[in-house]
Amino acid sequence: MSERKRWQPPVPLERESNLDLVALALTPWLLLVQGHSFGLGNYDTLLTFIRRINDPSYLGADWMLSTPAVHPALLGMIAPLCSSWGEGISFLVIHFLTRLILLCGVWRLVLALVPGGIRIAIIAMATTVLEPRFQLGSHYLQAGHWEPAYLGMAFAVWIIAEGIRLSTNRGHWITFTLVSGLGILSHLFICLPLFIITFTMICWKSSVPRRFLAVGFASVMFLGSSALLPAISGFFSPESTPLTSGDLIRILQFRHPHHHQPWSWPVLHYAEAFLLLGASTFAWHRYLRGEERRRLLLPAILMVYFIASCIVFTICGALQIVPFVAYLQCFRLLPLFVLIAMIGIYAMLDALLHKGMMFIAASLLVAMLLHYINWGGPFAVGLLALFLAMRSSTAPVDSKRSWRERKLLLMASAIVGISAIIALQYNPGLQRRANRLDPEHWLVSAEPDTQDRSALAQWIRATTPPDALFAVPPQMGYFRIWEKRAIVVDMKNIPYQNAAMKDWADRIKAAGVDDPYAPFTRPSLIDPDLAQMKHLAEQYRADYFVVRGKVDDGRDLFPGSGFSVFLLGDFDERINLPGVAR
Repeated sequence: MSERKRWQPPVPLERESNLDLVALALTPWLLLVQGHSFGLGNYDTLLTFIRRINDPSYLGADWMLSTPAVHPALLGMIAPLCSSWGEGISFLVIHFLTRLILLCGVWRLVLALVPGGIRIAIIAMATTVLEPRFQLGSHYLQAGHWEPAYLGMAFAVWIIAEGIRLSTNRGHWITFTLVSGLGILSHLFICLPLFIITFTMICWKSSVPRRFLAVGFASVMFLGSSALLPAISGFFSPESTPLTSGDLIRILQFRHPHHHQPWSWPVLHYAEAFLLLGASTFAWHRYLRGEERRRLLLPAILMVYFIASCIVFTICGALQIVPFVAYLQCFRLLPLFVLIAMIGIYAMLDALLHKGMMFIAASLLVAMLLHYINWGGPFAVGLLALFLAMRSSTAPVDSKRSWRERKLLLMASAIVGISAIIALQYNPGLQRRANRLDPEHWLVSAEPDTQDRSALAQWIRATTPPDALFAVPPQMGYFRIWEKRAIVVDMKNIPYQNAAMKDWADRIKAAGVDDPYAPFTRPSLIDPDLAQMKHLAEQYRADYFVVRGKVDDGRDLFPGSGFSVFLLGDFDERINLPGVAR
């Protein structure tokens, strides 16, 4: 009797409406409203390796580009596109496709957890594209710039969605195999653990014939091997200067404290995470009933793996043991579980709307969006309110016409998007208004974002030899793609290969400000002075060295402000260190 009195929110079983198809087709184009930040973030690493792939002589004096590339298989596929279409257009297309894969994965994940939950899927998609800022460390589903991790996260959402569908006998093993293989190819350490756990779950629960699963597993591992073998080859090949386990972990913790030092993250973030976990557990418990809760079995198993792996990751990092665990970066999976948690809360929101509790539902939606979403929160509230109001008056799609309408809507979406790209490409004023970005970071080229740095880049490109080697302050990023010259070292770009990582740490230490080998340290964000930069340039035989700020020295070559540039040959004193190659 108590069970009958217990409040059970209805699980909506709806058919898609025309407006749903419009939303699914057009939501990825919100990228044009948010802005595509070309040339920022990790583009410094991506663009330089892509340029080296397309031109083996590019920055020939740069030691970093002679080390193994990160994500070599993926960059090898992107390089021909950049050569044919140009870097700006290529990365915009890749960013859009990544966003489309992510949103389609969110759509399928919601419908796998809540069949017929169309409104929940739309809410989840709209909030996903507006960059949730909930974090422990620095981990996101997507951002305004593109990098391989975001493509891996997009496929990871698909892997979970297809795993839930297969474990409840509603999916197809070919789809699961395809998204798993592409995901592992995109980002090994994000997608491979998810695939192994999900595949084990499918073998346990699914009625798919074992021979199909065996074919799928073999296909995924074949695709993944092209990412796996290059990624690990540097750690098992014999090297003359290998890193010890402790040094390797300390270097990673120094370079990526937002990934590798969870004990230093704010306690409030942990409290917020457990609060969200409790709220979503309550929401899912109240929303799903009986056998419906089987859909949460795979997310629950993945959550147990995530928590256990994060504990092991933290312990190994604190004790500085088992370096392989450090490479897993277990906290990277956090946004996936935040997404599943938020879907449960959105389901409760949808139930409140269905029950007519509009004030409570609106208050919950506004509170969530203003807390978890960045600048687009108010915009998202208005967009979702308009959508839900319009959707209530639209008729469901006739199943016989559904595929035809889908094709028409996708074609219309492509036409609108291509037209918008062309308009933005040739209208800098429109770029600023619609994109909130300077034109240099839209589709033109990767250019500096300050006047002093822009003047420095133009002067260096115009007056120094293309094959010159520069010693620059390690915190002075983007030198390779802005000034287009080889450098001794910088803080952002670290090679993930044993001997090269040691070389990187030695170069950072030679700058005289930071010591990557010291335990539990972070970059100091302090620039070396003139004497330290001169020492770094001498030790690695650079042609020029740069000092931030104007130095009262008659040998400063740069006529502008903000920086000083020196030719090492203008100094009488030289420190000769035999055997140090540049």
